[in-house]
Amino acid sequence: WNDLGLLLSDRQQNPLPSLFEQGYHDRILTHEGQLQNMLDYMSDNPRRLAVRQAFPEMFYVRQGVRVGRYTFAAVGNIALLDAEQMVAVHVRRRFTETECRGYMNDCVLAARRGAVLISPFISDKEKAVLHVALKEQLPLVVITANGFQQMYKPPRELFDACAEGRLLILSPWPYDAGRRHISRAECVALNGLAEEIATILSGGTIS
Repeated sequence: WNDLGLLLSDRQQNPLPSLFEQGYHDRILTHEGQLQNMLDYMSDNPRRLAVRQAFPEMFYVRQGVRVGRYTFAAVGNIALLDAEQMVAVHVRRRFTETECRGYMNDCVLAARRGAVLISPFISDKEKAVLHVALKEQLPLVVITANGFQQMYKPPRELFDACAEGRLLILSPWPYDAGRRHISRAECVALNGLAEEIATILSGGTIS
């Protein structure tokens, strides 16, 4: 306001609107590399805006998407729920290293054969499967712990997959601006949801 030549007395007599758009996102940078990530994000923003404008149906936040007895908010390609085969990705702690590698390879091979992978992709090994699937442009359903703001945009690593119709993001819970961490119980619940949805869709019960 000082740059606009408005005196404090003017502002007191005539309240002025905020200089910031409502819903803007701020974050304190505490780790090395975060500043460069933010600069990259801002540099990529014009392209992301153009992509969203070109494919608005892939970024629309849908409410009330029903799968069996569950209701979700959803962003992305809802047609992925019509896949003939869906495979839940859940790497168990009890797996040996050999079992783990075999399981992860089986998940990727199933996706290469046309299955849709579904998971919250929480553990490092599940995230490794996610990264391979994204790199190979394989279809994915991601279950997230937080809901969606009205102007939600998928994270950078998921954005292009969403635009190209290779991704659906589901959330069973409403958006919480204060959410920072996911609890152990929530991890278990989300993995259970992924496995049940994979089973449900094999029977074709989608609404």
